[in-house]
Amino acid sequence: MKVDESRIKIDWEHSGWQWFEPEKVLEGSMDHDSVPRLADSLRRVYLGPHGMFASGDFVIGRDDAAGQVFLKILENIKTDTENGARVLATKAVEGLREIIQCFLESSTSGSMSTGQWHCLKVVAYQLMYSARPSMSSAIAAAVLQALHKLGQTAHDGKLDLKIACQTLETSVRQRADTTDKVAAAFEKYVDSISTPSNRNGELNIITLSSSSTILAALMHLLASTNDFISALQLTILESRPQCEGAALASSIVSKLSSIDHKSSSAPRPQLTIDIVPDTHVSLIMRDLMASASDKPALVVLGADRITPLSHVSNKTGSANLAILAKTLAPERTKVIVLSEEDKIAEPHSSILNDYKRLVELDMNHKSYEELTSTLSEKELTGQSPERHSAEEVVAAWPRQAREHLSSFVRTHPNHNGHGEQDARAGSVDVKIDNTYFEYVRREYIDLFISENGVLGRDDILRKSIKRAQLGAEVFEGLYEDD
Repeated sequence: MKVDESRIKIDWEHSGWQWFEPEKVLEGSMDHDSVPRLADSLRRVYLGPHGMFASGDFVIGRDDAAGQVFLKILENIKTDTENGARVLATKAVEGLREIIQCFLESSTSGSMSTGQWHCLKVVAYQLMYSARPSMSSAIAAAVLQALHKLGQTAHDGKLDLKIACQTLETSVRQRADTTDKVAAAFEKYVDSISTPSNRNGELNIITLSSSSTILAALMHLLASTNDFISALQLTILESRPQCEGAALASSIVSKLSSIDHKSSSAPRPQLTIDIVPDTHVSLIMRDLMASASDKPALVVLGADRITPLSHVSNKTGSANLAILAKTLAPERTKVIVLSEEDKIAEPHSSILNDYKRLVELDMNHKSYEELTSTLSEKELTGQSPERHSAEEVVAAWPRQAREHLSSFVRTHPNHNGHGEQDARAGSVDVKIDNTYFEYVRREYIDLFISENGVLGRDDILRKSIKRAQLGAEVFEGLYEDD
């Protein structure tokens, strides 16, 4: 453990602390001397003897092939700041396939043993909830679906390892198709809002960051020969600190250049891209209101997580964009979330019945409003912020400021190993924060578009409940003592 022991603080609940070998804790010899259920808690996260993979006839270890794959994919998902939730979810499914491939290479029977199936479920659980909590809904949906499909291939209680690998390879390919379906659904929506007076006119889209789903949707519009837009005015917030908005613009230009080289004389929409600082949102809305066009502007957001009640976690800056759009230009803007349905998060099992009750209540009933308010508060405050290196923020500062503050900076790691940094100079505290995600409340969102078309809030709620039920089924008995 990488920790400064001087920073370990105890309070009135403790009389002292000291280090022990994990195996000693897990053997149960300290049960009477430690905090309650310490062994159970440690077993859930410890990769070693008597740890998370202990399952009788088969154990994944740190040094064997499956253990190395598990650590590799866990670290890959944890540290990947380039890709969004959809890509990381696909990586998780690919990781499961690699684990099964390891089982196959060491197998004598060709079938998955009970112990291997248990270990695979533990891998899945860790990838879902430990690798990247802020993107857990997408990862969980993909992994749950993959495990469910594996279970369906079993015959007489046995799972063929070759068939299992093929099943997950198919799942990975199908995930790519899902993004294309979202793009097609978005194009259909754009067509539906075109009226005879503004058909074949200019469409304004405002977005931020770099979402693979949004990229696919924009490319679908630009590569098609539709008759409902002749020009696309695309405004992209640069999305500090890593300026993923500029990366999105670069990807669009690169892909369009490739298309132009290969094809086609067919006319396509004329594209204009404005890349603007995040601070310019109010100016964008002012210009929209001054525009003579009667076609609505679309604020298009991706999603890393959609809560059961339709609040959306996305790149920081999304809330400002949505709120200002619906405050300064409500008549001209529609805030749209483009997302695969696997971004819909399941309710926690402890309050699942509250969500089921919400489905049964009349929306106009006072109890519905009260329960919605209570559950919304839990959704919006229930997840720890994901913070990353302050160096990403500092890199764009003037050289003098960067050099002057660098000698005072010290890092305080958070849950994902990165952290907020404090610059201390005498009595002055300077904090450098780099929080990646924030929630956009559902009242600032007009529409959700998924691979199955337009989604209503009730659709999202029902799908989230169904996902929770599937998770309970897949992981039944995994942590039965908890």
